[in-house]
Amino acid sequence: MHFTTSVAAVLAVTSSAFALPTASSAGNSIVAYWGQGDTNIPLSDVCSNPNVDIVVLSFVNIFPDQSSSGWPGTNFGSSCGGQTLSKSDGTATDLLDGAHCGTMIPDIAACQTAGKKVLLSIGGGYPTNQWLHSDASAISFAQFLVGAFGAPTASWTAANGPRPIGDSQVDGFDFDIETSFPVAPVFDGLSYSDAASRGYATMANTLHDLGFLTSTAPQCVRPDAHLGPALDNAWFDYVFVQFYNTAGCSAMDFIQGTPDSFNFNAWASASYVNPDTEYTLC
Repeated sequence: MHFTTSVAAVLAVTSSAFALPTASSAGNSIVAYWGQGDTNIPLSDVCSNPNVDIVVLSFVNIFPDQSSSGWPGTNFGSSCGGQTLSKSDGTATDLLDGAHCGTMIPDIAACQTAGKKVLLSIGGGYPTNQWLHSDASAISFAQFLVGAFGAPTASWTAANGPRPIGDSQVDGFDFDIETSFPVAPVFDGLSYSDAASRGYATMANTLHDLGFLTSTAPQCVRPDAHLGPALDNAWFDYVFVQFYNTAGCSAMDFIQGTPDSFNFNAWASASYVNPDTEYTLC
């Protein structure tokens, strides 16, 4: 495990101008989250910046277990119209049709040609009912994402599996789980007190075993309320620690004169499943 040697910027990229620090040495990664701005700039514009190393498409925000169609749903802010894909039987879904997302589909390939990694983020802050009913749900969700957003396969096509981004494909998947339940959800008559963290380790390990990069964006509090068990038990190639908007451990605490609460060292000294996990400050 190692931390990047300089702070990397994790940005919600919109049409306004943005500046990124230079990745001055091997091991530094500049990461840009794209998709949730009110006026997103084209994905290709982000990837034309030589300082950007990783682009994260945001978000897969509806989980299959909460979807009336059984498929996940996506939201890329102002980048897309409202057109969604339908199942072969005509059932409507919340999975956006990437053909109506401007130049997103060809831009994914353009980013990769430029040497950037393209990840697809799962979670976000809305809706607030995201959870996995079981490990079986986690595995099924991971397999769906690989079929829909990984390399096209004949077996997926034969099974009428959707391809929201056509023949383009992502390099991996990110977990940015931010929702909380005020009351534990009930499934099959049982209340699940671990709903906030259920299944994410299984899902991440399944994606890793299928050959994809995995990342996560926990808040700086340790353990993270949603991803703590996953960080202890799953393979992650990148961890984008959110040292902002969280009183008691943020970089702002350090700036405002309470350096002992800024827990950078706790993250830097932690050991996880992947000994070469790259940690990024954001």
